[in-house]
Amino acid sequence: MSRAVEADDPAAAPLPSAVRVHENHVVGRARLRMLLCVTTAHVALLRGINVGGRNAVRMPELVELFRELGYQNVRTHLQSGNVLFETDRTERAKLETTLDDHLSSRVGFVVPAIVRSREDLAETIASAPPRHGSSELRSDVFFLKQPLSVREVMDQVPELRTGVDTITPGPDAVYFSRDAAHARKTRITKFMGLPIFQQITVRSWSTTTRLLELLVNTSSASVLEMKAELLTNRASERRYAAEPLDGGPTSSQISSHRWRQRKRGPPSATLFFVPAG
Repeated sequence: MSRAVEADDPAAAPLPSAVRVHENHVVGRARLRMLLCVTTAHVALLRGINVGGRNAVRMPELVELFRELGYQNVRTHLQSGNVLFETDRTERAKLETTLDDHLSSRVGFVVPAIVRSREDLAETIASAPPRHGSSELRSDVFFLKQPLSVREVMDQVPELRTGVDTITPGPDAVYFSRDAAHARKTRITKFMGLPIFQQITVRSWSTTTRLLELLVNTSSASVLEMKAELLTNRASERRYAAEPLDGGPTSSQISSHRWRQRKRGPPSATLFFVPAG
């Protein structure tokens, strides 16, 4: 995730690190305005594609479908419908509705999308029971599609087998595990046959944690790309500053005049490009 804020904004959070871009920059100014938008890394967990040879969708096709919606840094993980992307939209329900409609209309069958931001997924992982994901267990995460609630899910879970199955509520998710040595004795298949399960998609614990790693790496790559572009713009603008503006003073002379007027620091319209910590 990356964000840009005005230096004079009183609501701005403390800045741990920054690339400064002053108001006298001309080349790339439109690009800088775009940085004022907040871009958040998300993962879309698609339900029911490439299962048992049914509802086949190629991953390159999925990437293009997401790009058609204007999403950035799109890539996939595995063949089960895990799509990482970035967007300035943050309302999960709207993201899911947009993806549901777009994907279903393009591939010819219903593709429910369950969306989590990087922060959402980090919270899901941090809230897991202590032994979830241990080598003695086969551990999964049941991700819920809005507006389904955890309470509704827990109310419909049938009686599980003691000593084999464990189910725990979490933030917009349910953690399910079964003892690895007795995994075939699980009773969770009864729950999977209920209508409510159509609003849930399952990911293994290893896939879930790997997706978070990829979300972090995706955001870092985006930040580095933006930094490189800003530095390139700055080099171009230094060359531009030596050229007269329609026969008048150069932009560097104007900047020098403003500097002398203020006597303190750089111009107040400084923008900061801040990689999220």
